[in-house]
Amino acid sequence: MIPRYPFDSQGPVSLSWGQALNTPHQPHRHAFDEIVLVLEGLVVQDINGVRVVAEEGDVFVLKGDDVHGLVACTDLSVLNVGYLESSLAPYRDGLQRLAGFHALFKLEPRLTRTPGARIGMQVTPSVWPQVKDLAHRMITEDEVRHAGWEVALQALFGELLVTLSRWVQPRTGSPVLTSVLPLASTVEAMERQYRQPLRLQTLAQLSGQSVSTYLHNFKKCFGLSPMQYLLHLRVRKACRLLAQTDVSVTQIAFETGFQDSNYFSRAFAKVVGISPRAYRRSLASP
Repeated sequence: MIPRYPFDSQGPVSLSWGQALNTPHQPHRHAFDEIVLVLEGLVVQDINGVRVVAEEGDVFVLKGDDVHGLVACTDLSVLNVGYLESSLAPYRDGLQRLAGFHALFKLEPRLTRTPGARIGMQVTPSVWPQVKDLAHRMITEDEVRHAGWEVALQALFGELLVTLSRWVQPRTGSPVLTSVLPLASTVEAMERQYRQPLRLQTLAQLSGQSVSTYLHNFKKCFGLSPMQYLLHLRVRKACRLLAQTDVSVTQIAFETGFQDSNYFSRAFAKVVGISPRAYRRSLASP
């Protein structure tokens, strides 16, 4: 049976580094997601039965259900940053506007990785020293644990998320160039322009793919069509306005990209399960 390790940390993230990570170990899973930063050297990882290579400057995300284990390494220094999905909540609105966030945290982990190939994402070389310094500051906070270390680590985690989302890039020749970044750019466009009438043809053109190819690739990664994703995005924005403002349902419909308040109410109920007014009343209930 494949062991599943729990999230075991007194802080906002669970860090692991050092010599214990530099020897082969049995495949396992986590009850959390994990950012893997290769600070030095080379590592061969088995991820879901596929062996891939990562070198200094490479970064990838292991989802909780990924079965993985270290196969071999050379002069390796790596930082693993474990986090719960809820840990992203304070940063999500800002991160959603960055194509790199979608590429690294959502899309690349869902790719079928090529046996023997190198991990497809890396930090832009000019920014890599900054990321290494950030990684070492996180390690120091977690290791020394002066008063307030949890707050400091939380702040550094937020900085890491933004820096990676801004400066991650596909490695030359990687399938990420043709499969991930085109999708990520369209998701970023939806996040920025959800109030505007966006058409499938426009998004496909932005991705550089035909409508049929874009539709197939998007649904394969997200489990939704692009227009379904956009609908869910608009409803999510509407939920926030219903919860945080006294703006009328009709005005919220227009502010979140719906051209008709009746259609908005039907679409909202289909996604959430209740009408916008019922949703707002449920939040006010003791």
